[in-house]
Amino acid sequence: MHLKGLIAAVVTPFDKNGNINPTIISKYTKFLKTQGVAGVLVNGTTGEGFSLTNDERKTMASAWAAEKTNNFKIIIHIGHTSQKSSIKLAEHADTLEVNGIAEIGPIFFKPTKVSELVSYCINTAASTSLPYYYYHIPSMNGLDFNMFEFLGKADKKIKNLTGIKYTHHNIMDYSKCKNFENNKYDIIFGRDELLLEALAKGAKGAIGSTYNIFPQKYLKLMTAFSRGSLTETNEIQSLCRKIIDILYAKSFFSALRHVLRLQGLETGEARAPIPGLSTSSKSQLAKELKNIQVL
Repeated sequence: MHLKGLIAAVVTPFDKNGNINPTIISKYTKFLKTQGVAGVLVNGTTGEGFSLTNDERKTMASAWAAEKTNNFKIIIHIGHTSQKSSIKLAEHADTLEVNGIAEIGPIFFKPTKVSELVSYCINTAASTSLPYYYYHIPSMNGLDFNMFEFLGKADKKIKNLTGIKYTHHNIMDYSKCKNFENNKYDIIFGRDELLLEALAKGAKGAIGSTYNIFPQKYLKLMTAFSRGSLTETNEIQSLCRKIIDILYAKSFFSALRHVLRLQGLETGEARAPIPGLSTSSKSQLAKELKNIQVL
């Protein structure tokens, strides 16, 4: 399986009391589909997966799985501080017949070398027949291993290894992974602000947070790139970076939720410890996005 197009790393909707709100998933799906999004990653970093209970994660996985179609893929993140919990989440995802699972590497007690990480992933992946993606995100778990080396050691050992969700800025390593054994694995790029660089290295699919709110900008970028319109692609990528900078200057995940709210999709407030936005910050966020003509 090789995912194509934009996969939104979705937020987990909460109600006004901070409880999960799976009732809006159908509306959320329609919101994404009408903008050309090809699927979702559920319970990942943007979805605050590590701030959810296992039961909450299963509920959200089930709600999104019900939206799966041939043209709308569902990937469930099952990474956890407890590998036994990761396995339980993987087994649950298996019953939902989603398109795949992704697992971030350990974030507290950590492997010290690639071979230890591979051994860890073998145990989780073996619990399911679903396509398995390793979720590479050193900024969150500190595991800045060379992923080309990971593929070399994991190849043929993890039978259902399908690829890597590559959320890192190391474009050279990404490119080498893409070319591993003649593009054997699906290396999905996960840094929105570097999508153009990934396209230049052959990216066909990408997973990202801002694909929730401005996917049409990125789709326009991909179309322009396919035409060879490099001036246009650079202009669009520059605009997307401005959007990302504005979000990060506030509180990124809370800002993302507020933009969704401004676009007509209420997903509630992020859970602690993610800081919320003040009324003035919300107004300033809207003003700055309007100033660059994206709202």
